[in-house]
Amino acid sequence: MTIDHEGNTRYDLPADVRAQAAAVNSTNAYASGAFGFSLVGAVGLSVICAIAALCQIKTAQDGRGLAIAGLVVSAGWIALFFALAHSHVI
Repeated sequence: MTIDHEGNTRYDLPADVRAQAAAVNSTNAYASGAFGFSLVGAVGLSVICAIAALCQIKTAQDGRGLAIAGLVVSAGWIALFFALAHSHVI
């Protein structure tokens, strides 16, 4: 614990704790976008974002599952569209 020049108490963390705090995994933005677009039915944008995310992602923690989920939900939208078109609803 140290006190800075303004009189505020500052707690110094050990180097290993600071390194762990800095190593926070973040989700790929394209993967998040792919999943979000797929939920609202923007299939084209979802597929493009999911492919871009899968090309960029190196580990599973970076959002690979989210990108794959975006592709699966988009495939569901396409299947629903063809099912409704086949039954002459749309």
